Amino acid sequence: MAFRFALAALLRLRQSREQQHERLFHEANLRRAELRRALEAVARAVSQLKENDSQGLNAGMRAAELQFDLLRLSRLAEHRCQLEREVAQAEAECARRLQQFRQAHGERQIIESLRDRQLHSYQRWQEKQAERNFEDLLLLRRERRSSCHSSEGSDDESA
Repeated sequence: MAFRFALAALLRLRQSREQQHERLFHEANLRRAELRRALEAVARAVSQLKENDSQGLNAGMRAAELQFDLLRLSRLAEHRCQLEREVAQAEAECARRLQQFRQAHGERQIIESLRDRQLHSYQRWQEKQAERNFEDLLLLRRERRSSCHSSEGSDDESA
């Protein structure tokens, strides 16, 4: 008789939930990383624009060009603020998804641990059954030998 775990369907469900939550956590993590890269790109653009303005002012930059760059800096600052809010939201989402993944992982481990204990118990039972069967076989052999020796003795007496 093969081992059959009564909660196998529940274990598969828990494994599936864990995988789903792990995937959602990784997706949230990727989104957070993308937003961070975008924020870094904005910071580099601001830095480059300020550097260009500084060099332009030394070289006699026109007021219109300076005004245009200031407008661009203003837009980049707005974009940076928006990205910072999105990064904060992405951080919170990552933390939430990680918590969900950890909980699903723990729930799966509980069921898996129960299955492992039941499997171990079943294996011990099988070993004991095998020992009993072996002992029964030895007893049968002894009984046959003793019955064979008894019948040989009675055959000798009748002759």
